[in-house]
Amino acid sequence: HNVHDIVNAVTGLEIDTEEMLTIGHRNYTLGRLFGTKQGLSTKDDDLPERIKTQALDFYGRKEALFEDELNLMKKDYYELRGWDTNGIPTQEELNKLSIHA
Repeated sequence: HNVHDIVNAVTGLEIDTEEMLTIGHRNYTLGRLFGTKQGLSTKDDDLPERIKTQALDFYGRKEALFEDELNLMKKDYYELRGWDTNGIPTQEELNKLSIHA
């Protein structure tokens, strides 16, 4: 069984996989929106210093993740999520997910 079948069996609903993904995305976006209203910002989207300063073993390669690389990754992630450069969900994304904030 997959998660889709289990959720439908437990809830008695008939939700397809795409709708489940949309629900998850909507909930994650609502959580982010709540966090930003509580004062969280892109500065809080960070990793421990050790990961950014020490060469750690990643699948047999020793690497450190430098600040500029992390910032590029955050920029790309925000864009994929439909958030602005400050990590705040855009009005367009809120409208797409039927979130009225």
